Amino acid sequence: MTSELIFDSMKDSGVELARRIAKKHPLVHCIVPAVSASRVANLLTACNASPIMSDYPSESGQVTKRAQALALSLGMPSSHKTAAMQASAVHASNQKIPFVLDLTGIGVSDIRQSIANSLIYCHPAVIKGNLSELSFLCHAGGSGTIDADLEDAEQALCDKELINSLKQYAIKKQTILVCTGKTDLLISQDGNLFTIYGGSEWMSRISGTGCMLNTLFAAALSTCGSEPDERIETTRQTLELFKSWGEKAEKRMKPEDGCGSYWTYFLDAATWKD
Repeated sequence: MTSELIFDSMKDSGVELARRIAKKHPLVHCIVPAVSASRVANLLTACNASPIMSDYPSESGQVTKRAQALALSLGMPSSHKTAAMQASAVHASNQKIPFVLDLTGIGVSDIRQSIANSLIYCHPAVIKGNLSELSFLCHAGGSGTIDADLEDAEQALCDKELINSLKQYAIKKQTILVCTGKTDLLISQDGNLFTIYGGSEWMSRISGTGCMLNTLFAAALSTCGSEPDERIETTRQTLELFKSWGEKAEKRMKPEDGCGSYWTYFLDAATWKD
């Protein structure tokens, strides 16, 4: 009975968050890899948020100033995209607009590390990555690559030294760390650790899920205040909501269905219907 009540509470909090996003209809400035841009735009639109994709350095700062949230990714870096992200991050910081950073492949090259450091200097509300990327960021091992075992985050719970490194980084930078995997780990600005279960293994079979989650964080954070407790709760609700969409999509899968069908069902699950 207790577990059922916990599940219902999580489900209700996700529905409430979806309602807040739909009601606010936030303009979310997204600078994400081109390979994911279409899926990000479709997902945010389905949630009744309003995505705007601009990585042109001469306008990116102005676009961010008009937005209610900013989502950035290290994926597919280029000189013009880096300049755009840095300009937008500065404007977001100055205007107190929440922004989220996805550490996509931070360990792949020196340039991605340099870009990440310059963006983190502007105080992102949330930094997201898999265990390899986050442990690389915190100098706790890890290759910082995109591919990570789905079990990594769950296995990290047994590594007290690694968890302590993540906690210390979150406290030092006063940011929320989100480590994605089969089990998601969430570390608050004061070093508290949360675990979020659920989702579907199909979510790892379609491209762009990381970018979609990153931009959903941004949309969600636009609906709450800047107090640490509000942001950590909203981030937790976002993870639960995203996983619930994955579960709903999996339930619709038929034996003959594949990745294309799953993506359609996932988008259907994310669609806000008032």
